[in-house]
Amino acid sequence: MSRITQQKIQQRLPLYVPNMKVNPDAPISLSVCFCVLDKTLDLSHLQPQFKKSFVVYVGEGTLPNENSISLPSVGISRNVYLSFVVTNKKYFDLMIVLDNTNLEEGGFSCCNPNRLETWDAVFANQTYKYYDINNLRPKPNVTNREIQKHIPKSSEPIQVVSAFGGLAIYKTKFLSENMYANDEHVTFNTRYGGQRKFVYPSLLLKTSPEMATFYVV
Repeated sequence: MSRITQQKIQQRLPLYVPNMKVNPDAPISLSVCFCVLDKTLDLSHLQPQFKKSFVVYVGEGTLPNENSISLPSVGISRNVYLSFVVTNKKYFDLMIVLDNTNLEEGGFSCCNPNRLETWDAVFANQTYKYYDINNLRPKPNVTNREIQKHIPKSSEPIQVVSAFGGLAIYKTKFLSENMYANDEHVTFNTRYGGQRKFVYPSLLLKTSPEMATFYVV
């Protein structure tokens, strides 16, 4: 299959001005776009934490959220929501990519003004052990990690080249022509324009041993 460029995907996207959900009393005064591949995920407890929010779903099905859009999957699904965000970048401060919404209370503290300027992208931690080994790159040219590790919530941010862990937050000002090479995150993260990328221990998703079956310690 020939490579589908971001420009070609954008040509197939509907011309759409995001109908933002506005929460004037939200604790975080930022505008965000949540990007998900699974329409069954419940974002109702996450959206109120931001002043403005919008949801992009990729794939067929009924929209569970009025402040959202559903886009047909073309080629690599993650490039569809990415192209939408890049096209509408002026509306959003952050792109939040998530496969898991089971976030502990206070998880978005990394977006508070006193912390926001210390990072360009942050990735989730887990309550059990860090399980997303496929996308974790602590240093360039490290291709594999077969050991899971519990990262205490109180730990300092851990700088990485790539990670995911079920939830990632990117500053839209660093998004460009970069695209996903597949539905994993490594190639996108390594080419992302912002260099300050961290696993953020307090950005904590509730997980269990069942979430860490790919590798056994």
